[in-house]
Amino acid sequence: MDKRKITALALASAMLITTSASPVMAAAGDVKISLGADLTAQQQEEVLSLLSVSEAELAESDVIYVTNEEEHAYLDSYVDYDTIGDAALSSSKVVLKEEGHGITVTTYNINYCTTGMYQNALITAGVEDADVYVAGPEKMSGTAALIGIMKAYDAATDGSLNEENIDAATQELAVTSEIAQATGADPEDVEMIIAELKTMLDEIAGMDDASIDSMIVEVSQKYGVTFSDENVVRVRELLKTLSALDLDSLLDKAMQLYENFTNMLQGSDGAQGILDSIGSFLSGIFSTISDWIKGLF
Repeated sequence: MDKRKITALALASAMLITTSASPVMAAAGDVKISLGADLTAQQQEEVLSLLSVSEAELAESDVIYVTNEEEHAYLDSYVDYDTIGDAALSSSKVVLKEEGHGITVTTYNINYCTTGMYQNALITAGVEDADVYVAGPEKMSGTAALIGIMKAYDAATDGSLNEENIDAATQELAVTSEIAQATGADPEDVEMIIAELKTMLDEIAGMDDASIDSMIVEVSQKYGVTFSDENVVRVRELLKTLSALDLDSLLDKAMQLYENFTNMLQGSDGAQGILDSIGSFLSGIFSTISDWIKGLF
């Protein structure tokens, strides 16, 4: 196993041991705050304002701090150094909600990934029923906040997360974001591709690499996105990682999120474009079949 991945897993394990040493029972309405350890006083004030956290609320909170060292330990296997940077600044607020609420994400000054990418990754990590807010004092990747969200949620739920899911979540966020950038595709399309593929994990678990690759290509083309061979391999490795997790829980949440994405898409301005892409995809198949039949005569 890659040394950096071993380091990330070891750190995740240490984090979980630390947070579960002082158990705090989760309850709807509980709030946890994470702050980048390198924020200046002025930057912290800006971030807290964006997160709608008053100084009084901050004083009453058991704040979790995320260091740049932690960012690199978790993410160096999946994200280049420049994206992570050399200072932990992005911060988060996690508000626990009642069972069945699902996950909502709101971001401020985050440019590495979208709210949907956060939702996808947090579901993989094991986060449930929470409103999540992520903010940076200026435009930035938000990698410190990702670690902070998971640390905060784990602390609030008596150590409910495990290191394998945390590592898979960081891999998923990196792969989704970087493929969106590499293809130039609408990030929402890439979110949908990954979300749909996650609903097929029980099938993927029994497939060979060639079959998984074919499925990735088929689903991506449905959304009008073309993956390079390298990106197909990256998604395949991600899916294999995810298929090794507890599928029962993950599949239920993945299906719920995929349906939410679909419902939101149907009510958005971009819906027609996606529907047109899917229609073109199906039209191409029918055209190919028609040409083949004509060729028989």
